[in-house]
Amino acid sequence: MALPREVLESIAADIAEAEKGIIELKDIVGDMRLSGMDTAKEDDRLDKLEDRLRSLKIFYERQKTKTI
Repeated sequence: MALPREVLESIAADIAEAEKGIIELKDIVGDMRLSGMDTAKEDDRLDKLEDRLRSLKIFYERQKTKTI
């Protein structure tokens, strides 16, 4: 069973917002790295966030094809 169109639209908006947030976080972590700070923890967290976002995008695309 496919998700309702309204839910898919909400997921799409969340994905777009998350992508913007990750870009901002990468910029901040990059500045930290250039300042000589250790960013290992932040890099790990960013990797996990990107993995979760990738999974959400795959879920969204699969549900979108079922709705159309």
